[in-house]
Amino acid sequence: MSEQIAQQAYSGVKRFTKDFGDTDKRLQGRYLTLARKLPAMLQVNGLGQTVAFLYSKGKGGQFIGAEGQLLRLLDELTRLGDVVPGPVDPMQRIVNMTPTGYRVATQRAMVGAIWMPAATSGNCCS
Repeated sequence: MSEQIAQQAYSGVKRFTKDFGDTDKRLQGRYLTLARKLPAMLQVNGLGQTVAFLYSKGKGGQFIGAEGQLLRLLDELTRLGDVVPGPVDPMQRIVNMTPTGYRVATQRAMVGAIWMPAATSGNCCS
């Protein structure tokens, strides 16, 4: 499962940089900065507060801007392997998680976040 999460995180960042390569350098720069900071944000603030920050800056579940696009990727990563889908809204999903589900989602987020800086710099083994 960790390999699948890492691959999705890496390709998610690469996909964003490809899609927004020449169209909006400011948006791309903000996204890449956030992606590099995500592991520290998760470790210091936790999954709930990190999602709340990205959610508020990304205009809620609309996934607008760099924060919204990173929230979308983080939401995809934490949903990987879920047998029963939760609410569509990322904040509602986090708030309604069981303690065990929250720990699993946090672990998935951290595994994915660790690979995001490699995707921003192009240094990876894949």
